[in-house]
This record gives sequence, C-alpha cells and structure tokens, in this order.
Amino acid sequence: MADALLVLNAGSSSLKFSVFRIGDPPDLLLRGQLDRLMGRPRFVARDAAGASVGEHEWAGGTQLDHQGAIEFLFQWGQGAPPRTSHRGGRPPRRPRRLEVHVPGALSPRRS
Repeated sequence: MADALLVLNAGSSSLKFSVFRIGDPPDLLLRGQLDRLMGRPRFVARDAAGASVGEHEWAGGTQLDHQGAIEFLFQWGQGAPPRTSHRGGRPPRRPRRLEVHVPGALSPRRS
C-alpha cells in the first residue's frame, strides 16, 4: 500500500480514526470509531464513500481501554481475525491490508 497517515482522536470513552493516503491534498481512505469503550464497545469503519467496511460489537459489560482499542484497530487493519465474535447484521467485509509502522515512541507498552 502507498504511504498513509493514521489520525487518532481519543475521547474519554471513544477512539476515532481516519486513514489518509499521503498526497497533496491527502486522500481519505477510511474513517471510523470505537465507542462505548467502558461498556459494550462497538467498532465501525467506513470507506471514503461512506460504505461500511467493518463492524464489531462486544458483549454487554465488556470494558475495552484505549490501549485495547488501538490494538484491535491495528489487528483489524492488518487483516487479522477478530478475537471476539461479530454481533448482528451481516459479517464485516474483510479490510484491505494496511502496512503499519509505529515509531518507537508510540509503540504500545508491553507489560
């Protein structure tokens, strides 16, 4: 894939994201969010035209912190199968593979 820019916006109980192909001007590829992180998290991703390219919902009472949300987003973006089951509606479409490079200062911490 061409070079891309990932933009993250972390709120108190959500993580919004956009992926742009680098250019002049940047070209929107994907956008979406993980919301309700502290109770029944939900993931939605849409392409530039607004078509759904991924959906996922966790069971009620599930809590997903921001680190877990970012890890899920990167796994989904790399085409890894989700660790939890999809709930309702049609199954998510398989996303395009994103080549992700995270500078060392931004790498998730390992306990």
